[in-house]
Amino acid sequence: MNEESDDWIYDIIPEDQIESIQESFRNIRDNEATQINLVLSAPRSSAIDLCKTFEKSMKGHLASSVIIIKFMANIIDMIEEELHANGINPYED
Repeated sequence: MNEESDDWIYDIIPEDQIESIQESFRNIRDNEATQINLVLSAPRSSAIDLCKTFEKSMKGHLASSVIIIKFMANIIDMIEEELHANGINPYED
């Protein structure tokens, strides 16, 4: 009886569409359940300099903004490497 009660959905939604929906849900679950860990370490003086540079960039200081963008680019590179190592292209939909 349980098998019969599960088949009603196919009268409303085609089976291939249900499979596509299930696959989408699996991808969402996997994307949300899998964690990417990044470890950043720096001497305290460098951490303080980074905070000061960020503050200057937020106030419009162009050279500081470039430094912050380069810093973020390095973090993104690390994330991309981790994703690629797991067979994931972050730019593929």
